[in-house]
Amino acid sequence: MINDEVVFVAQDKDKTIGYLAGSICEQISYVTETFAELDNMCINDNYRRCGIGTLLINKFKEYCKEKNIQNIKVTASAKNDRAIQFYTKNGFEDYNVTLKYKIQKDIALVELSNKENVYMEKLISRLNENTQIIVKGEEYIVKTKTWYSIEEDETTSYVKCELSNNKVLVIIPDDELIYIGRVIENMRYERISEDTIKYNDKLFSKAGEGHQFITKIEFSNKDEVEGKCIFEDYESENNVISLGILPDKENVRADVYADILNIEDIEIL
Repeated sequence: MINDEVVFVAQDKDKTIGYLAGSICEQISYVTETFAELDNMCINDNYRRCGIGTLLINKFKEYCKEKNIQNIKVTASAKNDRAIQFYTKNGFEDYNVTLKYKIQKDIALVELSNKENVYMEKLISRLNENTQIIVKGEEYIVKTKTWYSIEEDETTSYVKCELSNNKVLVIIPDDELIYIGRVIENMRYERISEDTIKYNDKLFSKAGEGHQFITKIEFSNKDEVEGKCIFEDYESENNVISLGILPDKENVRADVYADILNIEDIEIL
C-alpha cells in the first residue's frame, strides 16, 4: 500500500537537469513495516558526475526523516556496478537479493532497457571497419571491433574497438558506460587500499574485476585484438583505469587510462 509519493527536481536556472521520485510504502506480512523507496532517478547527461544525484538523495533523506521513516530502499541491477557503487557511497547497504530466471533465453539478443541503451546499440552497429569517427574534436579510424564477455557473468556483453593513434574505444551497454583511452606502459599508480588506487594525484575506486574472453570478432583477427584479459577496473568522476594482464600474450600488461564519454561526444562521419 502506497501512502505517499514525492518528486524532487533539480534545476539550472529554468532548465530541469534531474529528478528523483520516491514513495512511502507499507509492507504487510508477518511483520508490518513502513519504509521509503527510491523509485526512480535520472540526471541529464551533461550534468552527471557533478553531485546532483547525491544532492537529490540527501533531500529525499531529509524528507523521510520528517516523516519518521527509518529505512529507504532502492533496487539496482546486479550488473550495474556504477549504480551500486553510487548508492553505496551514499550510505546504502546490501539488504535483499532478488534472483531472476528467463524462460526464453537467447544469447544472441541483448535486452535494451532504456533509450540510452538503444542509442548505444545504434552506435555499435555503425562502427564498421575503417569508419571515421570524431571523439571530442579528435578524428580516428576504427581498425578492429570485438565483442567480449567475462567468465564471472557470461550474460555480460560489451564491445572494444581498436582505433588509430593507439586508442581504444569501449562501449558497455549494461553499465551505460563509454570510454576512450590508451595503454600506458609502466603505469605508476599507488595502491591506497584494496579498493582504491591513486594515479596523477587522483583517487580511483574499484568498479569491477574479472576474466575477459572473446565472444565474437566482427573484423580483424585474434592476433590484433586484446583477447583474454584478467582485469581490475577503477573509476573516478571522469576517468577509468583498467589494470590488465593478457595471459595468452606472455602475461604482458595492458593498463589503460581512459576518459569517460557521453554518447553525444562521438560523431560518425
